[in-house]
Amino acid sequence: MNLKEHRRRVLKKLRFVKIEGGSHEKWVFPKDTKKVKTYASRGNKDIGHGLMKTIRVQMHITKQQYQNIASCSMSKEGYYKYLVDIGIF
Repeated sequence: MNLKEHRRRVLKKLRFVKIEGGSHEKWVFPKDTKKVKTYASRGNKDIGHGLMKTIRVQMHITKQQYQNIASCSMSKEGYYKYLVDIGIF
């Protein structure tokens, strides 16, 4: 699985909502569409590690937290609690 598909699976697991329109995909966390959002190209090309880092920054998580989400160690509820704990919500 390429990084782009992997990112989509993580965002869907966290129940981010994909907003259609424009030249990029916009994914927003359903609790508040202004504070936690990420963008990605609509193209079929795989994304690089630099863009992956940008996405993690937009989601307010570290590489390890991203891996925890991907491996099912962190749930949507755990992610939301983390965002509350760091003062995003």
